[in-house]
Amino acid sequence: MFKFLNEKKLHTQLSFVILKEKFLHPEMDFESILHSIHFQPKSKENIFSSVRLLNTKFIPKKPTKSGLKPNWIMGKIRKQALGNIPLNEIYELIEK
Repeated sequence: MFKFLNEKKLHTQLSFVILKEKFLHPEMDFESILHSIHFQPKSKENIFSSVRLLNTKFIPKKPTKSGLKPNWIMGKIRKQALGNIPLNEIYELIEK
């Protein structure tokens, strides 16, 4: 599996999702699993621009608690980013 991820230039954080699907459907190959989980490769710049847009859209309904904004943005962007870029890089961008 890691060889497949390296060949496709995907981040290893996607491995948990792939393993979960492989366990449920052992006959599927890795390419089919990517298709079934609706994985789409995206560039780092594309994801970062989405993060910046979400950063401007965040308006808290209640007084801000620490961590509310990063958690909201990570929840929105996680599916796009998983496998394309390490999630900690996105979190660092949000914290700036």
